[in-house]
Amino acid sequence: MWKAELHGVVRVATWCPPISGAEVRWDTLGDCFANQTKDRWVVDLAEIRLVTSEGLAQIIGAVRRVQLSGGKVAFARPSSLVAQIVRSMHLDRLVPLHPEVATAVAALTGV
Repeated sequence: MWKAELHGVVRVATWCPPISGAEVRWDTLGDCFANQTKDRWVVDLAEIRLVTSEGLAQIIGAVRRVQLSGGKVAFARPSSLVAQIVRSMHLDRLVPLHPEVATAVAALTGV
């Protein structure tokens, strides 16, 4: 399940598996964004080890809904494999990658 915390004016979504090693439920990321699509979001990828093509489709759909409603999204703390997947799919053109949550929050707030 995705947990959302407010960091100033930016919401940070973090994957919190119900049991250790549980598969990431990318479809529920959109649910996390649902009522706050106009907000600024950082998706903390620290606990994500792999993104499948289905996961990428879910991510793109959720991010597009946020962006079309006037919100912004950034990714933070991707593993090297996840960062490589994001870059190879050119998803980093849609959603910037940041090494830390704090730098992603700062980028979305203009600090």
